[in-house]
Amino acid sequence: MRRYEVVILFIVCISSRLLFSIYYTEDIDSLRFALASHDFDVLKNQPHFPGYAVFCYLSEFLLQIVGSMGITFALIGGLSSFMITFYLIKIWRIYFKNSALILIILSLFNPLLWLMSVRYMPDIFGLALLVMACYFFIDSYRNNCKSTLKFFGFTIGVLAGVRLSYLPFFLPLVVAIRSHRYEVLIALIYATIASVIWFIPWLLETGLENMYNLGLYHSNGHFNQWGGGITSEKASFSVRLLSTVESIWADGLGGWWIERHWSTLITSIGLVAALIASIYYCINNIHRKLSAEVRLLGACVLCYTLWAFLFQNIVYKPRHIMPLLPFLIIIFSVGLHYIKEKNKIVGYTIYSICGCTFLFTSAYLLWQHKSPSAISQVKNCLQSEITDSHVIYADGLQNYYFSKHKGLNGNYYLDFSTSIESLENLAQEGIIIMSMRELPQANNLRLVQRQNFYHNPYVNRLWSELTLYTYIRNNE
Repeated sequence: MRRYEVVILFIVCISSRLLFSIYYTEDIDSLRFALASHDFDVLKNQPHFPGYAVFCYLSEFLLQIVGSMGITFALIGGLSSFMITFYLIKIWRIYFKNSALILIILSLFNPLLWLMSVRYMPDIFGLALLVMACYFFIDSYRNNCKSTLKFFGFTIGVLAGVRLSYLPFFLPLVVAIRSHRYEVLIALIYATIASVIWFIPWLLETGLENMYNLGLYHSNGHFNQWGGGITSEKASFSVRLLSTVESIWADGLGGWWIERHWSTLITSIGLVAALIASIYYCINNIHRKLSAEVRLLGACVLCYTLWAFLFQNIVYKPRHIMPLLPFLIIIFSVGLHYIKEKNKIVGYTIYSICGCTFLFTSAYLLWQHKSPSAISQVKNCLQSEITDSHVIYADGLQNYYFSKHKGLNGNYYLDFSTSIESLENLAQEGIIIMSMRELPQANNLRLVQRQNFYHNPYVNRLWSELTLYTYIRNNE
């Protein structure tokens, strides 16, 4: 890319993210990272283990400079979006001479990537490092370049401190290159160096024993209790598969799904046409031998897909499919360019019509994202109504979310393990019960108010519909 093109891309990335920055904590995970930007401490679940130390150090540093949570995370997201798009362009130009404009649009204005670039989360920064590492790997493998091999290893080490769950993506590169043991060793050495740089300060701050206990507790919890994988989630394989497809197609690519706006159907037509064209392009060029590094990266994508499907919360959190999106974007870009080469009128028609609906979907979701999520709306409601004569009855995560906000940190919280009899006894003493679930079995409680809160699940699937019930003692 020319220097002025890089500058323009950087400005667009930063400004578009700042334009749609948010100034509220939309869910429990965002809350933890918001708290970590003020006080990074995994012992307080700020954030949860594995700590995401590199990301938290960066957000803490930026927050001290700019003084705004929304701007801090939008700046990180803008930088990450720039890195993703910039290195995708560099990968594209290794294999294709065509213009990368459609790839830039699909990457920069992708609905899920755009949303994640303003969310208080490390995923988009982790994806930027993943794409960067892929470019360094391709360059070092094709050109036998030792310097980019070192950059590849170092980037992997930094990635471990940003999004540890992305590391399985690169597992095939370690186990498959048996004839390149020296290169694998060099990459591992530099990955270790990068990991030590961020891990040692974190270890000294947290303590060896605390770190060890946290690691055991959260590893067991992720895989056996709350992680959302096949060992801890009751959803069947068919449900997980359908959710994976929806996450990729609807959330990740802006395609049509049940109950989505009709404009996403137009986007879907363009994406399907691009996919068919891409397959046709591959068939026509089947005589060309697929390069070794492309086969290895294909194995990486497959490896991560299996990891996410089996051991990540793929049912409720579409962000876990993000590492697949850059490579799907390249595939769709190939197809769209192939259509344009065969028929410019058809190609530009698809570009303009489907591109407009794609941008509309993304921009509309980002506009909705600026409004508080359902849980944040409930929090606002509680802040305006709560007094010393109230108790909040919710699950543990919701109680944690409420208690970390101004005006709600001193109230009496009860989780769903509390018996109905205990609630009825409190009501008899004049306590008002603010419940996050309906209590039809409580004979001595009277429902006096039901308030519904909602946000678009394609903005955030977690707690997209919530109801707050207010109960007092039954005088009958």
